[in-house]
Amino acid sequence: MSAEALAIALVLAAAGLWMARPASGRWPALRMAAVGIAAAAVALAADRVPRTPEETQITNRPIQVREDGYVSSSACRACHPANYASWHASWHRTMTQVADRSAVLGDFGGIEVEAYGESYRLERQGDAFWVEMPDPEHVGGGKTPRVRRRILLTTGSHHEQDYWYETGHTRKLGFLPLTWLVEEARWIPFGAAFLMPPEVRSPSPAQLDRWESACIKCHATHGKPRTDPADPTRMDTNVAEFGIACEACHGPGEEHVRANRSPLRRLRSRVTDSADPTIVNPARLAPDRAAQVCGQCHGIHKPLALMPRDWHTEDDWRDQGLTYRPGDDLEASRYVVRVARLGERRLEEIRLFDPHFLEDRFWADGMVRVSGREYNGLIESPCFARGAGERQLTCLSCHVMHPDRDDPRPLAVWADDQLGPGLDGDRACLGCHPRFADGASLVAHTHHQADSTGSRCANCHMPYTTWGLVKAIRSHTISNPSVRESRDAGRPNACNACHLDRTAAWTGRWLAAWWGVEAVPLPPVIERVPLALVWGLGGDAGQRALVAWALGWEAAREVSNAANGWTARLLAQLLLDPYDAVRIAAARSLLRQPGFADFEVDPLASAEARREAAARVVARRSVNLGLLIEDPDRTLPPDVLDRIYAQRNDRRIWLRE
Repeated sequence: MSAEALAIALVLAAAGLWMARPASGRWPALRMAAVGIAAAAVALAADRVPRTPEETQITNRPIQVREDGYVSSSACRACHPANYASWHASWHRTMTQVADRSAVLGDFGGIEVEAYGESYRLERQGDAFWVEMPDPEHVGGGKTPRVRRRILLTTGSHHEQDYWYETGHTRKLGFLPLTWLVEEARWIPFGAAFLMPPEVRSPSPAQLDRWESACIKCHATHGKPRTDPADPTRMDTNVAEFGIACEACHGPGEEHVRANRSPLRRLRSRVTDSADPTIVNPARLAPDRAAQVCGQCHGIHKPLALMPRDWHTEDDWRDQGLTYRPGDDLEASRYVVRVARLGERRLEEIRLFDPHFLEDRFWADGMVRVSGREYNGLIESPCFARGAGERQLTCLSCHVMHPDRDDPRPLAVWADDQLGPGLDGDRACLGCHPRFADGASLVAHTHHQADSTGSRCANCHMPYTTWGLVKAIRSHTISNPSVRESRDAGRPNACNACHLDRTAAWTGRWLAAWWGVEAVPLPPVIERVPLALVWGLGGDAGQRALVAWALGWEAAREVSNAANGWTARLLAQLLLDPYDAVRIAAARSLLRQPGFADFEVDPLASAEARREAAARVVARRSVNLGLLIEDPDRTLPPDVLDRIYAQRNDRRIWLRE
């Protein structure tokens, strides 16, 4: 038996003795025996944890190094096997992995993939994955030579996966400009997975050189670029651990491991359930500090170049990594961007640094519009700002990093959103708003049937208004439905995000009747034409993407008369969109329409092929979209939809997920 297997066996034996229910006289003896066995497991595991000689011998990629008090998640496994197992099953762990057969999802079966006018040959030999491609470092004229590079690291695995190859320049990585889409099980150009301008037809050097400068901050634990400022091709990049590991949330664990070698200390801690000062438990932190543990990655922070110089310099970050540790005040080392509180001076500084910084991340009123930045949404929510104690909303109000031992869900189910049991429904809100637990009170509040999607708290107060990973994601700013937000900020309101066949004026009438919300004047078009048509035909790329996704959302299809085919007709138009991500979302939604499950369409095919597919959609479901317009006085021009399309908002959109 290996040392690792023996350690696991000892832990399981200790757990069995600890949970036993013997005669009262034997309880202390069994508990002490459990502690002794666990101590042996810890000692055995601890002897193995700090040594990673195989990593220190690697020279062609970033390596995992045990320093600065970090000892890696493997040091947690012996004493916390259940927590280790749930972390191991989480998508956090797979944010960065060494590219071996257990990690790589993409097809490397000796195939050719075309992207950006170039051909990439992908193949596998044993545990090694390779790409043959045009030399990305070629300069000058003549034919670009082809090179063969080994794939070394992967990023992501839930919805998509990206790949990094060796460059031959110390530990510097290159980015393979292809993305593997998990749902479709296909390769696409990496830019197609992001909502980025269609004129960006090939990756820039900056886009291909991002792991050490950007991804390392959140897709690894305690990353240090360690680049040579005199020669950016030379670097000695290291991390405490690839992926988002235990110490990313609990802080460096060396002191904790050392202190808990004592069986008596561990026993005392378990019996008293006291806090352990040698490690950070986010659940024991004050609500704002607990949320900041997540916010260190799930937030929009001011670029380092704009931070006051006395915080820390670019050289500090390059050599030592980010200074934040769980339990710290995040804003002591980072400027968390809050648009409503920036002030004109700060806004001007940001615009000088990056003219599109705000519009690429926020709606016009300052609400976050990109995924992975939920912390910025949370802290603007009244449930966070005005809550207190257990009634203050934090990330941990809904999400759990480790399911309880009595949670019946398989880990794969829990890992999808890492929500607590039942917290994918109204229970997440009823803890602070118990009066709505009664069915009659809920119906009186929502004006929808108790068991309908219109009575789900999140559908009204956390609508799908953010975008990322080629899909819509719920807003994490708790808000009330408002027609004003759609008129002024262009953001879908909760009512029209579900009732896609209705107008903003229709929503305004019901909000006034049910909750006394003051009606706002509306331009004739959005007053009488459903917002799904206004934005699907004439909105900016971000609005069109949300419409494309919403047309496939089951809750919206049920109440928007999708059966008559109008949703498919609008999706046919969205298949012609200039943005790849919009078309991918439209193709996914099209397959969810009644009568289209067998429809064949490639959203990345040529424009001619997509026009042919759109024509087949129309032939199968020929519906006049004009029937949705509420214009009894015929004050709108007969060709209003054509005019909306002709005046489509084609401003540059690049949503920075």
